[in-house]
Amino acid sequence: MKSNPKLSPGDTIILLHMEDETMSPGLKGVVISVSNVFGEDIYDVEWENGRKLNLLSDVDKWKKPKIRVDEGSIDKFIMNNLNFIKAFDRKFFIEYLKNLRDSGVINMFGASPYLYVGKERIEHEFKYKEFIDEDSEEAFQKVLENADMAQSKMIQGVMKILETEGKEITLDSINSGLSRYSSLVLQYYIHLLSTP
Repeated sequence: MKSNPKLSPGDTIILLHMEDETMSPGLKGVVISVSNVFGEDIYDVEWENGRKLNLLSDVDKWKKPKIRVDEGSIDKFIMNNLNFIKAFDRKFFIEYLKNLRDSGVINMFGASPYLYVGKERIEHEFKYKEFIDEDSEEAFQKVLENADMAQSKMIQGVMKILETEGKEITLDSINSGLSRYSSLVLQYYIHLLSTP
């Protein structure tokens, strides 16, 4: 089996195997931090099922998903995701993600959790962040001002989709949906940016 790709904070990964855990292969996660202990890379990962478990480079196996931004048009993306399009306030999220991008606090490919974690968590995570200029700090303040609204709109959108699909609305189904659909919101934003 080929070796694991190196990871950086913000990278999205797909789990192939995790030693001594009941995590399913195919589960997606976002790398939160990276450390090295005695020559072994340890990646702190927030998984789409809501758990936070580390990946160990010597025993666990993963891959990075291929990003295909240029494959289809925004029209094709919309046609393949009609439930998503109807359930979420796309205009709000595009503006929110633009502010997040302009703040420069994260790699945008790892931005999806910031759509639903809320103001308190974002504020805590970047408490000591020094900004390169006033514009990036102003953009970050707009992110903070709208973070709780983003969280609320994400939860409402997930609940609409669960209702439309006739699925039970539980805390687990909402949490799972937040991870899944925040990724779709981010993909939509990326498709818009890549459309000529």
